[in-house]
Amino acid sequence: ELINQYRNKTYEKLNDNQWLPAKIFKTLQQKIDEAILVLDTGLFCTIGEIVWKAAAPEYFCGSSHGRYMGTAIPTAIGIGIQNPKQVVICALGDGSVGQYVSELSIAVAYKLPIIFILFSDGQYGTIVSGAHPSQESLRMVTLPETEWDKVYSGIGIASTEVLGEEELHITLQNWKRNAPLFIRANFEKEAYSQMTKELR
Repeated sequence: ELINQYRNKTYEKLNDNQWLPAKIFKTLQQKIDEAILVLDTGLFCTIGEIVWKAAAPEYFCGSSHGRYMGTAIPTAIGIGIQNPKQVVICALGDGSVGQYVSELSIAVAYKLPIIFILFSDGQYGTIVSGAHPSQESLRMVTLPETEWDKVYSGIGIASTEVLGEEELHITLQNWKRNAPLFIRANFEKEAYSQMTKELR
């Protein structure tokens, strides 16, 4: 009973009004029935593993134990080819969004209904808390600003940035599900870094 109370309390806290990954996962699940979630590794994946309610075991795929960065894009494309009519959500972080970029052309060629969504805080969120607070150490875990929407759109994937829940709702509503889509969601660094504090 105490464990269930803790889980419910944690779930409610993750789904408060703050613009963070939990709210995005919740919105995606509300708007898209029986989507297959593919998680890369990062702080966002810890949230996804908790709040996502997969319709069946095969509707969830992630590097949950191995934590291999960059596996989500090829995994999502492979799952998409196997399930060409089913929506696949590929959750990416700042460290994985640029890996296997050339493979994205496969998703375009096959018109796969994959949502590539970037959860961005502009740094390596999983390791920044362990970095020395010196300017040089923080520079090593902070990423240069990259216009990933232009990279993805250059490959032929419709791209957009969402700044809140309403924009995400509109984006999902307008998406025809007959081609891949790239969404970028930016988060405030401090709030993002603290969101898994009670989960680890």
